[in-house]
Amino acid sequence: MGEVLTAVNEINKAGPSAQTYARTFKNLGDQLMVAPVASKAGTETTRLRALRASTSRTS
Repeated sequence: MGEVLTAVNEINKAGPSAQTYARTFKNLGDQLMVAPVASKAGTETTRLRALRASTSRTS
């Protein structure tokens, strides 16, 4: 939820447009596909990251 609110704030700050909206949420999805920096190696699967990213894009 926090990621989505941050994305909305970024969109509003940049000036709402379809391009800003698409770019911001694509970047968010790409960011969520990467394992968190503090995570231990092998504790989160690629499938889980993909699910997390796709869920955030539709929220």
